[in-house]
Amino acid sequence: MGRTALSAREVDRAGMLRRVKEGKLKLAGLWSRERKRRPYGKRRERKADFGELVQLDGSFHAWLEERGPEGCLMNLVDDATGTTLCQLVKQETTWATANVLRRWIEQYGVPQALYTDWKNVYVRPASEAEKQAGQAPLTQFGRMCAKLGIRIIAASSAQAKGRVERNHGTHQDRLIKQLRRQNIGSYEAANQFLRETYLPEHKSLGRRFSSSQTESAAAGGSLLPGSAACAQP
Repeated sequence: MGRTALSAREVDRAGMLRRVKEGKLKLAGLWSRERKRRPYGKRRERKADFGELVQLDGSFHAWLEERGPEGCLMNLVDDATGTTLCQLVKQETTWATANVLRRWIEQYGVPQALYTDWKNVYVRPASEAEKQAGQAPLTQFGRMCAKLGIRIIAASSAQAKGRVERNHGTHQDRLIKQLRRQNIGSYEAANQFLRETYLPEHKSLGRRFSSSQTESAAAGGSLLPGSAACAQP
């Protein structure tokens, strides 16, 4: 008998043994031909009230293109309504973050919680002493927020901060084009344009897609309580 015929018989025998084994496992309830699917991550629903959760993130980009240095757009987006406030800074530092949060508080009130990433501006691991004492580790920005009664929630992934991430994409397209059209080449001029022109227009466009939540004050917060806690000494 040739080598090819022997190989074919061996393949048939292996297939038969595999089917016998599968049959035994089926009878025992230990095997199924159904494909195992990865668990589906359900999309998180928007919060019900304005100010209940505000997503906060910085986006490093060549916002001024060749007209100026790269920078970080600090971006705050209300989870319920999509209301946006942003400011261009050099780096995503504690004080840059505190200043943009102070602007939000002055305009909309104190949010109940901030949804951030795991940068050490927002959260940090506990020290051994804190672990033994059962104390929550706080960054300098975290202590400011604690004084205002704002919780910081660190997102598990970039996808979890989908609203602010999509907002970054919108600004990287629309804002860059408008800054180019205005020939703006400095942070100061860019932030003035943001305040006076871009953000009011962005807010007007967003009203067509946002839910009908009031934007006069954050849920559960008054307009200016404790805003001095975000001021740089």
